[in-house]
Amino acid sequence: MGNQKMKKTFGHTETKDLDGKKIRYHYKSGLTYDQEYKEGTVTWTGIEGPHVGYSQTEKKIVNKVGDNIYFITWFENETKPSAQGESRKDGFVVSIVVDLNNMIATASYNEPIEGGGQKWMVDKAWVEYVG
Repeated sequence: MGNQKMKKTFGHTETKDLDGKKIRYHYKSGLTYDQEYKEGTVTWTGIEGPHVGYSQTEKKIVNKVGDNIYFITWFENETKPSAQGESRKDGFVVSIVVDLNNMIATASYNEPIEGGGQKWMVDKAWVEYVG
């Protein structure tokens, strides 16, 4: 390569590509969530599982990692282990890679456990556009 200077890039490009979209995630674990993306936020709503009928809005970051492939992440300062559960302020990180070419996703997240504590999950999903 000699004296050629290579342009250095730090990470993937942040994008607003998902803003205005609503995607339903059907997880292998049996959980189903709708995620509605707006400028700077994601609102998730439980469709199946312990969060049915409960929703929360968080600040999000979306990075484009490939053609129609995105890394989505957010931090929940406060959340509930179920729609009826006590609100918890433990801090929970959610990170998802969604491939909209193949309509699949992989998520990594901490979730609160009834009675205290939290567990770490890696869950796979098929996805569909809704709304």
